[in-house]
Amino acid sequence: MWLTTPIYNEIIENNTISYEVVEGPQIKESTMMVGTRLPRLSETCEVKIIDDQKFYVSDGVYFKEVIEDNTVWYEVVGEN
Repeated sequence: MWLTTPIYNEIIENNTISYEVVEGPQIKESTMMVGTRLPRLSETCEVKIIDDQKFYVSDGVYFKEVIEDNTVWYEVVGEN
């Protein structure tokens, strides 16, 4: 499965900086190492509950939701 990672385009208008998300490079999901974080997952991910913890699984790769600095990331925690 291929995932598109976003790239942020900086916009400066009226002395204000903002960012818009634009499509970025694609990476092969199954080649990611444990600890790799993605800003979003494929829509085909399954949700699995293991030992009262929620995991997202896609093509045998297990992700866990991580919230850091008010940003949601999906971190690779293992592979089946």
